[in-house]
Amino acid sequence: MEGGAAAGEFTVFGLTTKEHKQLLVESTIPFRGSVVRIIRVSAKKDVVETGTAFLVFRGEKRSLSLTCDHKFMKKKMGEVIRFYHGDRDYPVEKIHCRDGARDLLLFSLKGNVPEYPCVEFSIDEIKQDDMVALLGYSTPILPDKNGILVQFLIKEPGIYAGRISTDAYIYGRTSKSTTKSRGGSSRGAGGARAPCPRKLHWSPPLIFSPAIEESSSFGVAGGLGGAPLFRDGKVIGLHLATFGRNMKDGVSARTMLQVLREWLGVGEDNQATIKELLQMVYDKIESSNVPKPNAEPSNKKVRRMK
Repeated sequence: MEGGAAAGEFTVFGLTTKEHKQLLVESTIPFRGSVVRIIRVSAKKDVVETGTAFLVFRGEKRSLSLTCDHKFMKKKMGEVIRFYHGDRDYPVEKIHCRDGARDLLLFSLKGNVPEYPCVEFSIDEIKQDDMVALLGYSTPILPDKNGILVQFLIKEPGIYAGRISTDAYIYGRTSKSTTKSRGGSSRGAGGARAPCPRKLHWSPPLIFSPAIEESSSFGVAGGLGGAPLFRDGKVIGLHLATFGRNMKDGVSARTMLQVLREWLGVGEDNQATIKELLQMVYDKIESSNVPKPNAEPSNKKVRRMK
């Protein structure tokens, strides 16, 4: 998306009318239903953590969504999902793959979920100053009627336009052991440790600068961790966290591609797309859920007691 506002040209969020229509209206709004809210509550049913995830694959028996690893505890703790403008809580079925170092996690919802489209991915090059849009559920902290600060669960995902602030791709990070970080080691579908290659070709964080600061009177609003970054109607990255005054970092779709390869144990020369790799993950999950046949009856005669 080239150009910029000419002198005296009307802008919205720093975008020209044409850029606003292309980036927000055409590229992002159609996927509002594909983005879901993560909620974790305490034993007293108080909201203790929120986040954003997005639908990446839908099968007959379950659907798969991507988010940040740090949005889930080491063990699943009753996290639920809510869809666009919904009040129904959908329990998370299972965490299938997680990578603490790159802060990515894939989980499933079992059964029927609202018929929203799965997002599409782009691994095309991302350049500094590219216009992108983040789509996610913010959770402002505001006082209730008694003056107590509480997290408000907004039903409408926000759209935050901005620009990529750094050169997105620098390759060559090496590792001689299995990836480890705050979320533990990299684990693949079914929970098995995923082998990491000696050389990890993955990009550093995408640094995203929104045009408008996402905050409330009591500080920066949370909940956007795990939100997808869109460009031209496709996901090019995933937002991880806000740092500094209003800078947001994330991982690129190329990183997601590499992590999926590691989860599946396929090589870097594998030419499958993200969509095809997600199909492979889904098939692996389904095959692991097939009940084992009952043991064949023994042909040995049972000795009768005299």
